[in-house]
Amino acid sequence: MMNASAILIGVRKVDPSKYDGWSDPLDHPENDVETMRQILIDRGFSTRQN
Repeated sequence: MMNASAILIGVRKVDPSKYDGWSDPLDHPENDVETMRQILIDRGFSTRQN
């Protein structure tokens, strides 16, 4: 059986120099992480939160 790991990180700010000057804050990145965690669970992966 194959082992797989994922680290889910919610990003609130980005470096504008890497995004063509865009620097608006990202709202609620924790929701993005939770959505991705739920997708993994739905596909049979086990998860843990630290």
